[in-house]
Amino acid sequence: MINMDKINKECSELGDNTFFSFVSASILRMATIFIVALSSCVSITPTLDLNYKYQRDLKIKIEYWSGKDWHRGETFDGFGVAQKSEKYKITVYTKGKVDLLTGKTCHREWKDENPKKEWFNSGRTFIYEPTDIEKNKLCPLDIGIYEKSQGRHGWAFIDFINDEKLPAEVSCNGEKKYKIGASVCQSKIGLEQLIKFGTEVIYESTGCKIVTENNKDFKFIMEPGDCIIYFGDKEKNIHRLILYGYDKIPIRGL
Repeated sequence: MINMDKINKECSELGDNTFFSFVSASILRMATIFIVALSSCVSITPTLDLNYKYQRDLKIKIEYWSGKDWHRGETFDGFGVAQKSEKYKITVYTKGKVDLLTGKTCHREWKDENPKKEWFNSGRTFIYEPTDIEKNKLCPLDIGIYEKSQGRHGWAFIDFINDEKLPAEVSCNGEKKYKIGASVCQSKIGLEQLIKFGTEVIYESTGCKIVTENNKDFKFIMEPGDCIIYFGDKEKNIHRLILYGYDKIPIRGL
């Protein structure tokens, strides 16, 4: 559980004991609720061992609504952060037949047993328009694809940036990226990753293993499943990092 007293004490050392006015206690509690929700799995087929965490590796494309049309499409391999938008056009690509597409946020869960197929490719497309309950808070979208005959299931995860502004350099699973406000990292359980800030920050998490010597560079070891870390500077700028550690990579036929 995130300790607000500890945060306020450490913030006072940076010169501001109200640092987490943006990340309120209710938002931090939502982070813990989010972790608990994602820890529950749906039993679909005996080919999956529910004692393991599987890599989220569905390729997804996200397009943003400009008010008139869709634009600025970007692609993620199973795990990513989307920019703030009124609504999103999400295309999921999969090798297998899609018998069921599911989605889950902090507010709702839905399924589509006949997802729309894109012309000329294997993508399945749907529109996600956040409700008032889902806006301006930690409320990621968990996507699942399921196939009855061969069990070529797959998963993807999208976090949505709100007003977070603190920049960071994230080294995750061999890739180095510069992110503003929010980032994600998916890697094998037990591997070491790194996030760097240009200024001294404090942090609080839902239980991630973190090591720092200067309060700028943070090493963390991937734990099973999801974990969330909030970082912040004395100007009250926030960076949210969501980690996902997996045991196995799904193996699928052609």
